[in-house]
Amino acid sequence: MLRLLGARVPVFAPEGAELDGLAYTPVSAGDEFSAAGFRVRATGHGYRWPAPRETA
Repeated sequence: MLRLLGARVPVFAPEGAELDGLAYTPVSAGDEFSAAGFRVRATGHGYRWPAPRETA
């Protein structure tokens, strides 16, 4: 997260994401937008990073 804060790059995240004060453009499944010159369509699937820890 700190790397993104310092990088000053656009961040796209699901609408309602809690990113500890990081400014982002909210997107929803089906939205189409341009990111770094690429056309992107949000599908509603993604990865969480870092991955949540598994508990026993």
